[in-house]
Amino acid sequence: RAGNRQRIPLAKGETDVLNHAPQAAIDRKGICLKSHPACLERVLSKLKRFDARDLTSLHGAGRSKWPHGTGNRRMRTIFPGRFRYGVDNIPTGWYVSAMTRDSTTDSVSGGNKPQRPALRQARGQARGQARARILDAARALIREKGYSAMTVDDLCARAGVTKGAFFHHFKSKEELGVAAARDWSEMTGALFEQAPYHAPEDPLERVLAYIRFRRDLVAGPIPEFTCVVGTMTQEIHDLIPAIRDACRDSIFDHAATLEADIQAAIDKYGIRAPFDAKSLALHTQAVIQGGFILSKAGQDPALTVQSIDHLECYFKLLFGDGEAVQPAGTPAPE
Repeated sequence: RAGNRQRIPLAKGETDVLNHAPQAAIDRKGICLKSHPACLERVLSKLKRFDARDLTSLHGAGRSKWPHGTGNRRMRTIFPGRFRYGVDNIPTGWYVSAMTRDSTTDSVSGGNKPQRPALRQARGQARGQARARILDAARALIREKGYSAMTVDDLCARAGVTKGAFFHHFKSKEELGVAAARDWSEMTGALFEQAPYHAPEDPLERVLAYIRFRRDLVAGPIPEFTCVVGTMTQEIHDLIPAIRDACRDSIFDHAATLEADIQAAIDKYGIRAPFDAKSLALHTQAVIQGGFILSKAGQDPALTVQSIDHLECYFKLLFGDGEAVQPAGTPAPE
C-alpha cells in the first residue's frame, strides 16, 4: 500500500539506487525478503559498496526499459531475479519493521520467531484506545439521552473517531450496547471491590456502610451518577434481548455481592422473615434504581438521596436497631 511507504535512512548514492532499482522484494529464488531478513541485509551490504559514479548509467531512458540497458545489468547483478516494477511501487513499511525489530524472540515459537515490531504494537494500542473512547462516549451518551436516542454519529463525534473505526470494533449499535453493559460491570465492579464499606467486622454494619457509600456517590448532575444498565433496561427490555440480558447480568451480579453479608447479618441477629438474602439484596437495587428514575422525572438529585436514606432506615428497623432509625449523619429532632 502506498500509505505504508517509509523512507530508509541511506546515503546519497544509496538513495538513488533505491529510487531507480527494480523491485527488491524477491531474492534469486523468488523468496520474499520480508520472510527472510537475511536477504535484506545482503541487499543493504551490496548497496553500501556502490559508488556515486556507478549510478550514472542508471539515469536516462535506460532506467525505463527494465530489465534492459547497461546500468540495468549492473543492478541485476546486485538484485538477482526478474522484476517488472521499480521499488517506488513496493510497500516499504516492512523495511523499517525488519530493521527495528526487537532482538528478543517469542518463547512460544521456541525462540525462532521474532516478536512483533514496535510499530505493530503501537497500532494495536491505538486500536485499543479507539475502542475505549467509543465505550466511554457510549457511557456518557446513554446517561445523558438514553440508548434509543443515541446515534452512531453521536458516538463517533463524542469519541473523536470515524465511522469506519466504530464498525471495525462493533458490528452494530446493538453489539455496542452489549459491550457497554459489560464494560459498565467491569468498571463499577472494580470500584465497589475496593470501596471502604467492606472494612467493618459486623455484617450488618457492612451492609449499612454499603448503603451510605451508594448515597455518597449521588453527586453532581444527574447523568453523572445514574446507572447505564438501569437506563438501557428501562428502554429496550422487550426490544433487544441481548442488551437486556447483559444489563440483567450486571444488576443481578452486583446484588449478589451483598448476599453473603446480608445472610451473615440474618444469622447473627436471628431475623425470621418470609424473605432470603438474595431477595433483600435485589431490593436494595430496586430502591436505588427507583431513586434514579425519580431524580430524572423531578430533575432533582435529592430524590435519589432521600430514597437511599429510606433504605437505610428500613434495614435498621428490619434488624431491630430501634435506637437510631434515622439515617447516619441526620441531626436528631429537637
